[in-house]
Formats: sequence, structure tokens, C-alpha cells
Amino acid sequence: MIYLNAAGTGPLPKRTVNVIADFNAKRAAPWTITIDETFGVLAESRAMCARLIGAAADEIALVPNTSTGLHVASLSLPLAPGRAILSHEAEFPANIYPWMARARRDGRPYEVIPLCDGLPDHEALVRRIETGDIGLVALSWVSYMSGDRADLEAIGAACREVGAWFVVDAIQGLGVVPIDVSRLPIDVLVSGAQKWLRAPWGTGFVYVRRPLITRIEPATGGWLGMQQSHDLSKLVPARFAYLDDARRFEVATLPYQDFVGLNASLEVLFDTGVENIGRQIGTLARQLSDGIARIRGFRVLTPRDQARSAGIVSCFAPDSAVKTKLNAGGIGYSSRDVDLGPLKGILLRFSPHVYNTADEIETVLHVLDT
Repeated sequence: MIYLNAAGTGPLPKRTVNVIADFNAKRAAPWTITIDETFGVLAESRAMCARLIGAAADEIALVPNTSTGLHVASLSLPLAPGRAILSHEAEFPANIYPWMARARRDGRPYEVIPLCDGLPDHEALVRRIETGDIGLVALSWVSYMSGDRADLEAIGAACREVGAWFVVDAIQGLGVVPIDVSRLPIDVLVSGAQKWLRAPWGTGFVYVRRPLITRIEPATGGWLGMQQSHDLSKLVPARFAYLDDARRFEVATLPYQDFVGLNASLEVLFDTGVENIGRQIGTLARQLSDGIARIRGFRVLTPRDQARSAGIVSCFAPDSAVKTKLNAGGIGYSSRDVDLGPLKGILLRFSPHVYNTADEIETVLHVLDT
């Protein structure tokens, strides 16, 4: 298998497989696991996720997936009446429906900026923000469909100017492109870890900018978000008091064995170096993109500008026979039938990672060109 689908599910590193197996062996004898150990796993996860994005550990809440993180934001962030929620057309469904539901509950507009030549129109998005009646902008850092990468600094600055919240789904960028949220005007950033970070399903996190944490009332009364819940040696009358850090947004018991795996996967990432991984992915993605552009009948959708791309290479195929050839060649990829107004056809998505090689990319190009 030449696996080019890290944007779908990243394969677990061997180190991760081993530590999960070790932890699950202990789980078979649960009396060998202490609450300090399980809570310690989560504390390490918060610290490592914070390191990944340039945040502080107290700005991180752990969640089982991107969707849960987006619901934390959609249910909790206060919005002035009448102000619209804004996004791009062709967002991933997890970043559409929570906002549509919020708009429906509030009786407020939910707007999308149409694609321009198949790509998110960031300039039009900023112009719409600047009109002043937008309350929240929710978008992906990197488009799952086209691989287009948004300028978070420019969009976030426009949001700050008009007092709009800026919520970022970062799952298709983390592990590919370095990011430092301490230098960016982002209010909430969410990500699952099962793609480019190569961690188990069931792991993810939410970053909430520190000054906002105690200003935002969580929409749920999750027991893990409460002050009293972190000393289970006492049984006293319940007192409704949230923690004063981002843990207040955590709701329920988390899968400790999966977060043990997350920590191991992030260790692999840090040991290798995010910058090193990003360079390798970028080199392979450019090789793939340039090669596909030379093959008759294919149209590359992903921007060629490196500032507007990450690890995904998307292209329209001339016909469905291409998928048959890729499948027969043992090549892992993803595809979808696109029907978005003028944008129609079979869209192939390739997403190489650090374990792929230039020779493998040449093999894929040969399959596409035969």
C-alpha cells in the first residue's frame, strides 16, 4: 500500500501502538491504575497540545473529537442579537451543522461565502466581516476539499476590528504547518488528533484564549469542569463552581487509553520536529501537484502558492476509470463526487506524510498517466 490519505486517518506510530497495548494490559487489572495516573495522563495531554500550538496548558480543554470542540464553541460563545454567523462554502460538515443549529435556535442569519474558482474566497470573507454585522466567523484553517490554507492573521484581525468571535477548525493543518496561537487573533481553535497527528480516534482538544475563559459560561454542567470534582476523596454537598481554566469546558470521563496514545504520537511528532515533517510533506505535495498538472485530463484544484497550501493535493479526474487504476495499484487516497454549481466532477484527494517517499509519488503519477 502506498498510503496517501493522512487527511482521512493517519496510521498510528509503532510507539503509540505499544503504549496503548501496555496501558490496556493494566486496564485488565484496574486496581493497578490510580486516579493520579489517569488524571496525570490528561494533564500531560493538555501540556503537549499546548506546546503543539504555542498556547498555555490552562488554555486547553480535552475533547474526543473536533465535533465536540466545535459544539463547545457553538453552545457557549455569547452573540449579540441579529449578528450573523459567517463561514465559507464547502466546509466540512462538522463545521457547518453546529453553526446552522445555533443560528436556527437564535433566529439569526447563517451565511456562507461562495467558492471562487473552487477555492475559499478569503478576500470576500474579509469584506463581509468589515460590514460590521457579523458576530462570529467559523472556518477551517486548511480546507479538507481543496487543501487551501487560510490566512488566520488577516481574517482574525478583521474579526477583532468589528468585535466578532473567530473560531478555527485546525485539524487539516496541525502536524503539517507550525502554528503559534499566542501570536494570532484566534478566540477558539479546535482539532481532533486522528489525522496528521497520527493519534487514536477519540482524542482532540479545544484552545480557548485565556482572557475569554472565565467570561464564557459553559453550556453544560459537566462534572469534570467543576472545582469539587477534582478531589474525589470527599463527599460533600454539590457546589456549582466551574474551574477557572479551560478544563471548565470538559464534560465527561475521557478515554484514558486513547490519550496515552495521543501523548506518544505527539512525542514522535516533537522528536522528529514539526518543521522537518512540514518540509517533507511540502516537498512531496509539490512533486505530486506539479506532476498531476502535467497529465492530460486532470485539473489540480489545490493552490500552487505555498502560502495557501499545506499537505493536501486535490485534483479533478477525467473519469471514474482513474479510481479503478488507483485501487488496483494499491494506492490509498480519498475521492468524492462534487456537484457545487459550476464545480462538478470526480475530486481525488491525496495527502502524503513523512513516511512517504519521492519514489512512491512517482509511482502514483505513473498510475495516473497510464
